[in-house]
Amino acid sequence: MIQIGKTYIKQEGTQVRLCADILMEGHGTTLWFGVAKAQERYLCKDRSDAFIMAMLPAAMRGRHDIECETAASARLCYQLENILIPSLASAGTLYHPIKILAPRTSEKVHNLGAVGTGFSSGVDSLYSIMTHGEDSEFPLTHIAVFNSGVFEGA
Repeated sequence: MIQIGKTYIKQEGTQVRLCADILMEGHGTTLWFGVAKAQERYLCKDRSDAFIMAMLPAAMRGRHDIECETAASARLCYQLENILIPSLASAGTLYHPIKILAPRTSEKVHNLGAVGTGFSSGVDSLYSIMTHGEDSEFPLTHIAVFNSGVFEGA
């Protein structure tokens, strides 16, 4: 079991961090995502969605269900449980079926109209950018660039 504790905001110098305490196989750590203080209003501490997605690969590899203290978006859980998890689990031996044990909510998230995605230069992130322009129902307003190696340390 991977336990994701209550999400919270913590100030660290000039940054604020969206945090959750994680317990996995008896080991605890804090998982966080930091932004400039001016961006704090865009962090969503009312959902465990970001932490579920961050822990999903490890959970599926280790056959650990994910249990959350903070609610998760019902739509995300539906898509994970009915599409992504079964697809990954049936595609080979690396990933296994798991359950997401979290209170569910369909309440809309107050987001000031912002829509973001991660960017790694891979085909999936390029497709997301290409299909979410100004004429999309959810046009992108923000992109998070993660150093996944493709930028050679840049």
